[in-house]
Amino acid sequence: MATVRAQILASAFTTLNAEYPNKVYVGRRLPVDSQQPFAISVDWTSDATDYSAAMMAAIPQHRLTLVIRVSAVAVNSSEPVTTILDTYGAEIEENLYLNQTFDGLAAGLEIVSVEIEIDEETQSTAGTLSLEFVVFYYAQEGAPQTAI
Repeated sequence: MATVRAQILASAFTTLNAEYPNKVYVGRRLPVDSQQPFAISVDWTSDATDYSAAMMAAIPQHRLTLVIRVSAVAVNSSEPVTTILDTYGAEIEENLYLNQTFDGLAAGLEIVSVEIEIDEETQSTAGTLSLEFVVFYYAQEGAPQTAI
């Protein structure tokens, strides 16, 4: 059975893939071009435990850092890539908050950062937006595949 981390990642993928079919990938670098003007990557970077959150029960609260990256290229001169990325970022944030328990696996999530990077080599017509969330969940100690 997959860890709770992997289950949350799969739930985030499913949520976003329903909104953007065939544009969402797990843990992948995202090449884009005029044929495929955007793509979304779902991954995690860390999972820290906090024993003080449930000290008496000895059930640690986990803080999973979930990272969603959107790569996009501007396809017309009237809409800059920053606007395109910001629009996708807002939609992704709304979609994740609609299912912030990740189908009952988590207690919730909060957004902690949004960063944009423009690719100067493409005359500022391509860029990446990174959204970082902290997902709070409980798992039995020694059984990372069992959400509580």
